[in-house]
Amino acid sequence: MLLRRAGVEEVDAVLDPSFIKAWSIKHPDDSRRGFSDPNAMVGRNGRGYDLDYKLHLSVDPKRILPLAVLVAPANEDDKKHAPSLVDRTREVLGRAGARLRRLIGDSQFARASPSG
Repeated sequence: MLLRRAGVEEVDAVLDPSFIKAWSIKHPDDSRRGFSDPNAMVGRNGRGYDLDYKLHLSVDPKRILPLAVLVAPANEDDKKHAPSLVDRTREVLGRAGARLRRLIGDSQFARASPSG
């Protein structure tokens, strides 16, 4: 609705994951998984490993507007979620009457982006 009201025709989208701390301890029988939150997984966070989730975001940097969001366990690779994130971004832009001009992201997203 905001994009439509602004009359936006083309949008650049920035793709980036961010870590969200899981409020759980590691499971005593499986140190890769959360105890009270079994969907939380241990993944690489910077130089270390933490029990987290990854918040995958697609953002319009010009308007500082989130376009699409996916939440996944921290141990899953970014490129696994990139196609869904791009599809959701295009869907949101399509409903707003805008088109995706350019995708901006790190190399993980670049290797996984769908063509078109």
